Amino acid sequence: ADNASQYILIASNLKVVAKNLTTGATTDIIYPVGETVPPEADMIQAFNKVFIFRNGQTALEWDGDLTGTPAFTKVASGAYSQPKQLSPTRVDIVDGKATATFASLAAMNGLNVGDIFIIESVGSPATFTIGTEYLVASRDNTLFKVTFFVQLANATNVSGVILQQRVSVGLGFSHMPAPPFATYHQRRLVMPYRFEVNDAVDSFTSRGILDEVIASDILDTDTYDRIYAQYRFNAGTADYVVGLHSFAEDSLLVFNRNSIHLVQNTINLEAASTRLLTNEVGCVARKSIVQVGNQVIFLSDNGVYGTQFLDEYNLRGTETPLSEPINETIKRINKEAWEQSVAVYFDNRYFIAGSRIMPSSSTIS
Repeated sequence: ADNASQYILIASNLKVVAKNLTTGATTDIIYPVGETVPPEADMIQAFNKVFIFRNGQTALEWDGDLTGTPAFTKVASGAYSQPKQLSPTRVDIVDGKATATFASLAAMNGLNVGDIFIIESVGSPATFTIGTEYLVASRDNTLFKVTFFVQLANATNVSGVILQQRVSVGLGFSHMPAPPFATYHQRRLVMPYRFEVNDAVDSFTSRGILDEVIASDILDTDTYDRIYAQYRFNAGTADYVVGLHSFAEDSLLVFNRNSIHLVQNTINLEAASTRLLTNEVGCVARKSIVQVGNQVIFLSDNGVYGTQFLDEYNLRGTETPLSEPINETIKRINKEAWEQSVAVYFDNRYFIAGSRIMPSSSTIS
C-alpha cells in the first residue's frame, strides 16, 4: 500500500528481507517464534498481503506494514465457527441506501465489504423480508456502521433487525488447508486441497487426495466452503494437481500431471463448471507455466507445449511440442528433478532452466 516505493521480498528459512527498489534500503520481516520456512515453500502477494505457503504446515501472512517491527503471523487454523447472527442497534434507509449501526466493533463480527448477509428478522416497524440477501457496500470501523442498498421505502430507526452471514452447506466452512501453493483468481485464492484442517490449532491431516483444489470466499482468504468451493479432477486415476493459472473471462486452468482442465464461472461457485481439455498431455513443472498473450506455455513429458485461447476464449491445444526443433536438448533434462524447472518469457523468447541439464543452452522463439 506504499504508493512511493516498490519492494522485492526475499524469503529465507529464518526471515524475509524486503528491499526497497527506490532507496536500496532493506528491512527484515520476522517469522513467528519457532517458525521456519522450508525450501519448497511458495510466496505470493494477494489481497494487499503477502502469503508464504508451507505444504502441510500453517501458512504465514504479512499485512504489508513496514513500521515498527514488521512480522509475519500464522493464518487462522483449528475449528471454524459458523457465522453468528448480528443485531444492529438500528437501521435507517434513505433513498435506497440502508445504514446498519452497531453497538461496537465486536458486534459487527467481521462483516466486511463484499460480504453477503441474509435477513433473519424483519425489524420494527416491519421493513425487511426474511430470507432476502444483501451485499455490504461500505464499512465504518469508527462509527460501527455498514451500508447496503435496498429497494425499499425510506425508514428511520428500525430496531430488532437480525442479520446473518451466509452459512455453508454440508461439511461446513474451513480455514486455509495448509496448501503447498495458491494462485489469485477472481478475488479468491485457489489452492490444492490436500490437507483437512483439524479442530486443534496448527493441526492438519492428509486427505490422501492429490487431484482436488479448493477456493476461498471472495476477498476472504480465511474461509473455504468444502462443498461448493472444491473441485476434483480425474478421480480414480494416477493424476495430481501440478499448477494453476488464472486466465481471462473467469477461466482457471488446472494443470495436472497427466491432464489439463478448465474451471469457469467461479464468481458464483454454485454455478461453476469444470471440463477436461485434454488427457493426452500434462504439466511436469508448475513454474514452467507462462502466459504469453493468448497462449499459455508449459513443460510436459514430451517437451514444451502451448495452449491457445481462440474463438472467444475457447481453448485449443497444440498437437506437437513447440520445442520439437530442439528435442535433443529437451531430452537431456534430468527427469528425476524436472519438476523444479523454472521458465520466464523475455525478449520474445521462452527461457527455461532445467535441473542438471548437460552443458549447452537453448531458447524457443
